[in-house]
Amino acid sequence: MVNLFRGFFKSSLALPLMALFVLLMFNAFFVDDFFKIEVMDNGNLYGRPIDILYRASSLIILSLGMTFVIATGGIDNKPVVKSLVYNHQSNAVAGI
Repeated sequence: MVNLFRGFFKSSLALPLMALFVLLMFNAFFVDDFFKIEVMDNGNLYGRPIDILYRASSLIILSLGMTFVIATGGIDNKPVVKSLVYNHQSNAVAGI
């Protein structure tokens, strides 16, 4: 169990998670009903956490897409793409 805590605090994810925890606890103590989520008559969810997730959803989708591109080596490093760009540039210079 001790090794688990040591491994967590040595990781690069420890500081952002602790900062998020402190921020959430600050809001829980000083903002009334911060974690309160209601279901409206039409079935929609309403509350501060829902608003935060709704407004951040496009950024989350974009960051996941960028993560997959970086993890797969990107699309610019492919030899086919480089040859297509090079051929297009030489055709433009040659006037074709």
